Amino acid sequence: MTKFRRIWKRMSFWAKIERALGLIGGITVADLGFQGADHMWFVVIGLVGVGGKLLHIWIEDTDNNGIVDLFQNEDKL
Repeated sequence: MTKFRRIWKRMSFWAKIERALGLIGGITVADLGFQGADHMWFVVIGLVGVGGKLLHIWIEDTDNNGIVDLFQNEDKL
């Protein structure tokens, strides 16, 4: 469990998640447009994109130590 917690706290993990959501969203929107999919699927993929951008806003490391600021003081409690 401790190794997973360490990975969860790292900024690089969250940056990869955000980039993956952006890539998946972009490719999927292009494919949905090419296939002429229903508008509902564009809304679903748009929500995935919004989730990726919200991660970018909420998960940050202002002191550049590689640990997400949100989890930095968790061990001190």
